[in-house]
Amino acid sequence: MKTVKIISTIIAMAIITKTTFALDAAQAARVDALFKNFDHPNAPGASVMVIHNGKSVFAKGYGLADLVTKTPCTTNTNFRLASVSKQFTAMAVLMLADRGKLKLDEKLTDFFPEFPSYGKQITVQQLLTHSSGLIEYDEIMPAGTTIPVLDQDVLRLLIEHTGDAPKADLHTVAWSENETENAAKLKVELQQRAASVKTNRPATYFPPGSEFRYSNSGYALLALIVEVRSGQTFARFLKENIFEPLKMTNTQAYEQGLSVVPNRAFGHSLASNVWVRTDQSLTSSVLGDGGIYSSLSDLFKWDQSLYKSKLVSERVLRAAFTPHSKSDRAGLSYGYGWFIGEYRGLKEISHNGSTIGFRNRIARFPEKHFTVIILSNRAGGEWNEFPHRIADIVLFDAGR
Repeated sequence: MKTVKIISTIIAMAIITKTTFALDAAQAARVDALFKNFDHPNAPGASVMVIHNGKSVFAKGYGLADLVTKTPCTTNTNFRLASVSKQFTAMAVLMLADRGKLKLDEKLTDFFPEFPSYGKQITVQQLLTHSSGLIEYDEIMPAGTTIPVLDQDVLRLLIEHTGDAPKADLHTVAWSENETENAAKLKVELQQRAASVKTNRPATYFPPGSEFRYSNSGYALLALIVEVRSGQTFARFLKENIFEPLKMTNTQAYEQGLSVVPNRAFGHSLASNVWVRTDQSLTSSVLGDGGIYSSLSDLFKWDQSLYKSKLVSERVLRAAFTPHSKSDRAGLSYGYGWFIGEYRGLKEISHNGSTIGFRNRIARFPEKHFTVIILSNRAGGEWNEFPHRIADIVLFDAGR
């Protein structure tokens, strides 16, 4: 019995330690060297994991998750994922499609009857693949807005920005279940703006389906579509259908005032060579495009689930990683919630996430069962190619 307890204690300690790796010393040193600028005792940092053949072969935290408490970044630190969240939004939609609750060729007006006529041309498929042409919501937010917007507010902005919404339904779009004083104030701001909007404003950047343009608005609407067809809030659907089944116990769609994020990293940006906290913006409460918090330990479980049909059928999972639209980024296409490209002859499935105070990247090379996850709580920096450098170190230089 004592032996069992000792083994359990060792395992528990391994989970919470700042560093665990199975790379050889030379490889680990080369990965460390990439993140030397993050490894500072008084600066925001990063958490990095390398997964190979179902095992974490390198996992390390650099710098601080919280400059106030001097809490270090670890494998269990929860970072705001920003646009890395889109893969979870896409999976939620695909799960409903797999269950027959929606079809990818359904139109916006099938979910939101109050949507203007241009919504009849926009499909779920186009929202998933950034080919809808929807106007970005931060471009049509009222000037001087000081109140954080929610996914429901994105819908209202898109309904009202052209001025051709059905007049009887102009102000009937549902707001949050428990409308706060701030939400009520924002509603007034939007209604005042709608009264003066020009009716000849273009409804979309281009005819739906004709081009690619990365769209946060589209993914905010996808979160609302999940709510319409599931009968649950987006956050609850994710929790009950993705996070809990995969035992991602610390991952959540963050709702300010309703959620508490354990082991939280706070975002930071440089101002006059000093790191200042820049953790939330006016758009941080929009969940569908970037509102999820997670950690390396939970994302390891997520990554491994994507090799199996745990959440959706194999057919649907395969479709998620199939190019559906050619992106405006050289050599990249877009699947459902993922960019799809190639590196050194290997298929690469990846996504970045950048927002105020955070920058993240997940890069998967499924043919080699190899993944690099980088989560950081500092804005800026030129490290987008680090997953490729790590692949060079582990896969190519080692001849694996």
